[in-house]
This record gives sequence, C-alpha cells and structure tokens, in this order.
Amino acid sequence: MPQNPITQLWNSNNCREGIRRASFQSLDYCWNWEGAVTDVHKLAYANVTENMMDLLQSRLLRSIKVRPHPFVMERVVEIIMNRMKNPNQHPPLRIAVFGGLVTEGFRSRFNSIGLSESQNGFQACAWSYKFERVLNQVLPLLFDEHLPASDTSQSFSLVEVKNYAVSGTDSSIGATILEYNLLGTDMAVTGVVISSFGSND
Repeated sequence: MPQNPITQLWNSNNCREGIRRASFQSLDYCWNWEGAVTDVHKLAYANVTENMMDLLQSRLLRSIKVRPHPFVMERVVEIIMNRMKNPNQHPPLRIAVFGGLVTEGFRSRFNSIGLSESQNGFQACAWSYKFERVLNQVLPLLFDEHLPASDTSQSFSLVEVKNYAVSGTDSSIGATILEYNLLGTDMAVTGVVISSFGSND
C-alpha cells in the first residue's frame, strides 16, 4: 500500500504502542481491571486490538472523505502543544461528539473476550471515550520531546471528549443543537466537533 502521512502515522511504533496502552486502559475503565481481568483476557484483548489495527489500515485512505484545512490542523496542534508545555495555564483540547445510539454507547459494555458485562455506565465504554483514551496515550508518544522533563509521566489529559450523542436522533438534531447554541458555553470552549450519526442518516 502506498505510504502517505496517515498510513505512516498509523504504522509508527509509537502510534501502535499508544493504542495498545489505551485498549488496556479501557479494560480498567469498563471492566474493573484489577478485579476481573486475567492474563487470558489481556492476551485476547491484545489480539483483538492487533487484528483491528491491521484491518483498518487498508480502509484509512477510503474513509477520509474531507481533509481538514491546514489552518485548522495547525490550531489543533497548537492547543495540544501548549497543553503539553504548560498544562497549568492551558486547558486540554475539547472535542464534542454528536451522534445516535451507537455513539451514545448502546451495548458497548458487551465484549467477545469472556468478561461479564461492565457495571460501569455504558458511556464509559462508548467509542468516544475510548477515543479520548487513545489520543491521551498516543499524543505524548508522538510529541514526547516537547514535554517538560518533570511531566514525562503525562499525568494530565491532552484531550477531553464530551459525548453529546442521544439515541434515536439524526444529523438534523445535531445541526439544530449547534444552530441554536443549545449547549451554551460548552461549545465556546470546543475546538473540534465530530458528527457520527448512523450510516443510514
């Protein structure tokens, strides 16, 4: 497959290592890592994660329909870099996610690696919060040379995802929420908006 910046990033060891760390962290958040997860579960989860990354690699180029404007990407990187350099003075990058029942987290507590259903709320296991954990694990590995020496443990979040998804809604509802500013000041501090409604919308 021809390499471009997206596939190069996806194939980098740092990116893959961050995804692995985030996937194990999701076990902790969703299924009580210490109490329920055994080495068998960890191995099964690691295998699922590796298979997912290999399967998605061939779909990356086809899935990106609209590339963001360079200015937008520069602004996003600037927010992240400022947060890394001085977390006390700069808030994390806020990402707002809109969608329907899949994005809300319907059945996300269920899995195929032998763990019982999570007792934590389904939103804790929704893809939007797993995405937050991925970014917070991957970004420090990609930009670690910019971190102050005292902050290499990365005890602060670079990205914060807010899930505004509501089951049974479509993109017209998401557009109405934004048009009439129904979220008020929440959107004033949002740097990125992701629309993730059903494919049949």
